[in-house]
Amino acid sequence: MRYISLLLFVSVINACATSSEVNTIEGKAVHTVYCSGSAYSWETCNNKASEICGMNKYDVLQKYEDQGAFAAYQSAEELPDRRLIIQCKE
Repeated sequence: MRYISLLLFVSVINACATSSEVNTIEGKAVHTVYCSGSAYSWETCNNKASEICGMNKYDVLQKYEDQGAFAAYQSAEELPDRRLIIQCKE
């Protein structure tokens, strides 16, 4: 039972959509949305991007996916690594 709980916890952590923000030289915010893991898809990234930018929508500056590169906790299962780099429209 303990093992199953640990696997569930690791799966949830690996599947979260998170983001980080940096500013360009011009002072404009650029967000990187991370939605790696087998439980989420590009739709998860797009939903997080919409949450960040709200009604302003956003431009996709870069879209990155690497199948099998995100092997967390030395898992036998290789998980997809997805990143969406966006800039909110003004």
